[in-house]
Amino acid sequence: MIRLLDAWAALAWLRGEGEAASQMRRLLLSARRGRIQLIMSVINLGEVYYRIAKVSDESNARQILERFRLTPVVVVPAENPLVFQAASLKARFPISYADSFAAALAIERGARLVTGDPDFQPRERARLLKIHWLTRNQV
Repeated sequence: MIRLLDAWAALAWLRGEGEAASQMRRLLLSARRGRIQLIMSVINLGEVYYRIAKVSDESNARQILERFRLTPVVVVPAENPLVFQAASLKARFPISYADSFAAALAIERGARLVTGDPDFQPRERARLLKIHWLTRNQV
């Protein structure tokens, strides 16, 4: 069983954001035990990096990347076919470019996308993606 993390899921875990972080810790433990495989596009990991660097600094972002490298998450490179599949999704749907990579990789690998980002709901309703929803903090 493959689960694909988007930047929302990774940031929720790294920032310790409530129930979503707890759910992510359980997924990471399942991956360490070999029960599931966790993957993430390098594009989405780059999104994590820039968002952390933007709110703090690049030194902190590099430290977070080192912490992330200790996880069982396999980072998948953006090969040409994936780039054009992501571009096709971006052309057809109102979705961010980084999110289009998460969606394209999930489709390519037959993975369930792990997120709490409501921007993916239309893709789930259209049966384009299967989503493992993380709990969003109530404001």
